[in-house]
Amino acid sequence: MSIHVKVITSPDCPFSPEAISFVQFALGKHKGILVEEVSMVTELGKEFAGAHQITSTPAITINNILTFEGIPTKKELMGAINDEKYREKERCSAYL
Repeated sequence: MSIHVKVITSPDCPFSPEAISFVQFALGKHKGILVEEVSMVTELGKEFAGAHQITSTPAITINNILTFEGIPTKKELMGAINDEKYREKERCSAYL
């Protein structure tokens, strides 16, 4: 089971560096969680933002679902991660 967290950033956004640092710090020690930064100025970033209807930064997706726009609190972030872990566990057990 793995969880993929993407932090969508922009070099023009003063909050983007704080968002990526916060997410990396908050989730860095958790096994099975991959944190990736996606810049909206790259072609891949523009496509990703368009596909997820992201219009401002920072934004955070968890397993390709837009979960936060702006920087969440640690409690909100961990709650969303725990919810996703539960959904992953349910999906995996459905195949057993």
